[in-house]
Amino acid sequence: MVINARLTDIKGIGPETCTLLGKLGIYTIWDLVTYFPKSFFDFHKLSSIEEISVDQSLLVLKVISSEYRGVRQKILTILCEDGNGNQIELFCFNRNFYESYAKPGELIYVFGKFQRKDYSNRYISSSFKIISKNLAQQYDFFPNYRLTKGLTSFMLGKLIKQTFNEIKDQIKEILPLSIIKKYSFPPFYEILYNLHFPQNLDIYAKARQYFAYYEFFLYMLKITLLNRVSKIENLKRKKVTSGLQEKFMTSLPFEMTEDQSKAVFSLNKSYNEKQLINTLIQGDVGSGKTVVAFAFALNYVEANQQIAFMAPTEILARQQFDVFQMYCPYVKAAFLSSSTTKKEKTEIIDKLSSGEISIIFGTHSIITENVVFKDLGLAIIDEQQQFGVNQRLALRKKGDFVDLIVISATPIPRTIYLTLYGDLEVITIKTIPKNRKPIKTFFYDNYQYDKIIELVNIELEKGNTGYFVYPVIMENESLELKSAEKMYESIKKTFPNYNVALIHGNMNQKAIKQIMEDFKQKKYQILVATTIVSIGIDIPHATFIVIEECDRYGLSTLHQLRGRVGRASQEAICILTVSHRVSDIAYKRIQYLKENSNGFDIAEFDMKLRGPGEIFGVAQSGVISFLIADFVNDQKIFRLAYQDVKDILNKDPYLENKEYGNLKEYLIDIEKVDKSYLLSG
Repeated sequence: MVINARLTDIKGIGPETCTLLGKLGIYTIWDLVTYFPKSFFDFHKLSSIEEISVDQSLLVLKVISSEYRGVRQKILTILCEDGNGNQIELFCFNRNFYESYAKPGELIYVFGKFQRKDYSNRYISSSFKIISKNLAQQYDFFPNYRLTKGLTSFMLGKLIKQTFNEIKDQIKEILPLSIIKKYSFPPFYEILYNLHFPQNLDIYAKARQYFAYYEFFLYMLKITLLNRVSKIENLKRKKVTSGLQEKFMTSLPFEMTEDQSKAVFSLNKSYNEKQLINTLIQGDVGSGKTVVAFAFALNYVEANQQIAFMAPTEILARQQFDVFQMYCPYVKAAFLSSSTTKKEKTEIIDKLSSGEISIIFGTHSIITENVVFKDLGLAIIDEQQQFGVNQRLALRKKGDFVDLIVISATPIPRTIYLTLYGDLEVITIKTIPKNRKPIKTFFYDNYQYDKIIELVNIELEKGNTGYFVYPVIMENESLELKSAEKMYESIKKTFPNYNVALIHGNMNQKAIKQIMEDFKQKKYQILVATTIVSIGIDIPHATFIVIEECDRYGLSTLHQLRGRVGRASQEAICILTVSHRVSDIAYKRIQYLKENSNGFDIAEFDMKLRGPGEIFGVAQSGVISFLIADFVNDQKIFRLAYQDVKDILNKDPYLENKEYGNLKEYLIDIEKVDKSYLLSG
């Protein structure tokens, strides 16, 4: 497929240009033609300097006058104005040739850096480039790309246009002809071209909708193919009495909530009906999702099958391992991570392959090639949104017909979980254990820091422990935020009678493990940390958390952090604080968190503010990365694409019809789908 060809196949792209493009993640022709602009410059109307980045922008300006100024050295100075009457002075050092561009009343096209003069409506620039009218007139709307040093939007745009000219006749249609006819799609080449060089914004908007459909269709097709295993029914399961499960549930030091009991019953029902399980357990912070997963997992232990429990961080994986061992000492469990010694790792891998270990807890380490199970029956993935499709698939491929349970503390809308997993059963746990008391939430600014110290001292005097959380590890001049390392020293001085520890992601896992163990044993009373503690940490005696620079976090993250305290019967407090003035949106988040404790309500409010894609890490974490499609604004397009995928696979499960030839080629070449998923039998 030509779009997967190397960049050097295009004339004019040599090693140096390839290196620059590589910094932008562009390695193939497909990468290049789908590196879409972040915005467009309209050459038909005057710009407004107030509405664009003053630091580095392209402006369409009207020339007022040009003259040579200076005593010793005459410098060409061009005075212009933008669409709002703001005046811009351009100082043309050693560039007198620009005089030919500067005819009063005419438009000029200026790319550069601009500075405001005092507090007036006048701007100046000496670092700029005037683009020739002939070049500007080649475009109706010029693409503005995200760049790296050594590249300009003009260079990249010219390169992309040249590439289109060379490969125009070689770009194949990806979608089947039936879909193209159904929606009257223009040629795929035309869609791609109009996303870079539209004649007007209406044409761009249509091209954007077309490509959004392409992305949703292709992604849902890939997900459905990869999850095809979940449709298998009538599995040969070993019959179990759920005796181990009952032993576990009756030994718990608390009574399961109604929602937890219903969840276990639902999972048992699916197990006994001999259907392959593909289930999402979602629930609020502290609702007991993991206990449900543990209870159900014991059916597999009874059936002499193995369980893999994967978590995104070593802290969380270690904690779940410790909790399981505490409740189920009669089950052989092990923990595996990158910090496990070579000797221990070899022993664990040997015991997994022999079946001596029933359940393994770990991070990504458990999906490496050398980890082999004797008979893996169940995969459990905690905080599932931290993992990509390929990681979940890799774990599931460790056995034949492996059941899957994914756990999320953030409620997920149907559109999101369909794109994450395809069809799956959703179990929701809403009730919180009866002994839990509401966490009191306070908001103070830096001027009220004495009040924060007072509240923390009250908790410490009771013999409790807690956290101070910061958004960055080290100081950063450009951000001007409180850092964990600097505040660690400050907090030690503020609380001289108590032991303080520091924990963050750059520390080695052995040190982190020791600090967390000491914190559990109350050897430390205060833990200074980053968001490394936001996921799954369960310390019953922790009753206070101070979240500094709280405006730097999303609402769901703040709720997760707040959930690190109040995990027993004691009252707990959460203190939110900032060292600077916050935006209106950040203030709304803070106020909403103060007044609400229900995670489902908080997630819904957060989605209204930020959109589901950002909350679930869809756009930036690598879980899902769409170039154009948007979950919030393209729901209708998503539903059409998903229905079309289902209809096609219902009629032709392995895409054997000739009209799917290019589609299969795309899935294999670009999406890297294993050919085995497209073979019948």
